[in-house]
Amino acid sequence: MIEVTQYPLSAWRSQILSFNSEILVNRLPDENFLIGKEQIGSKTLTEYYIPFSGINQNAKIIIAGLTPGYTQWINAVNAAKSALEQ
Repeated sequence: MIEVTQYPLSAWRSQILSFNSEILVNRLPDENFLIGKEQIGSKTLTEYYIPFSGINQNAKIIIAGLTPGYTQWINAVNAAKSALEQ
């Protein structure tokens, strides 16, 4: 399992600033965002960085097992890029 604190936004700044979502329509995320790959039988599990971070140490509930989809990934990277540009 990947913990978000291992991958701070600052470590991905250059990849985020060079991100162009228009070239990714119906494709996998850019290899520059690849964190890891794992082969499970005949399937390959790939993990990509997504700029969701922050952990609320006082949280009362934990949602486990849910991962953002492709659209959420693109939206998150675009939002991070916009914030970094400002």
